[in-house]
Amino acid sequence: MQRAAESLILPDYEVSNNRVTVYAESKCKSGPVLYRHAAEWRHGVNHRNWAHYREISQRNRKHCALAIFEAFTDEQTKETWSGALLLQTLARLGEPIPGHSTQKHMSYWPRARFAILGKLEPQQVQDICNRPMEKPVFKDRIFQVLEIAAEDLIQGTLW
Repeated sequence: MQRAAESLILPDYEVSNNRVTVYAESKCKSGPVLYRHAAEWRHGVNHRNWAHYREISQRNRKHCALAIFEAFTDEQTKETWSGALLLQTLARLGEPIPGHSTQKHMSYWPRARFAILGKLEPQQVQDICNRPMEKPVFKDRIFQVLEIAAEDLIQGTLW
């Protein structure tokens, strides 16, 4: 985890093209959290981290996005693979929903607020895990996904 001089937690990446620069925090999640009362799936990050990402975004007048890779199999069927690459800017996600009693340090958003930008198959993920040389290729692919997200057509769903 990187920290600025004044101890702000920084997002993982800065991605840019000719039109836009976006800070991006990347997360690999074993699955979304089901909130039964709302009957919706949610993803979250540590509330303190979110507050710092938002502060950095506002100070530098650049968008900050949360990128999530869902690496999970449905617990009930054991057959459904997600592999989704989700992305959304903090501005578009809006104010987070606080975690419940055992997770007060977390902030959540409904999964439906995220744009689904792509999907990895289980074998692709296995190849990346088994071959250390594939990791830079995977990182490059994530950057390509984020750069695609900066295109005008996609921006309408992000900010």
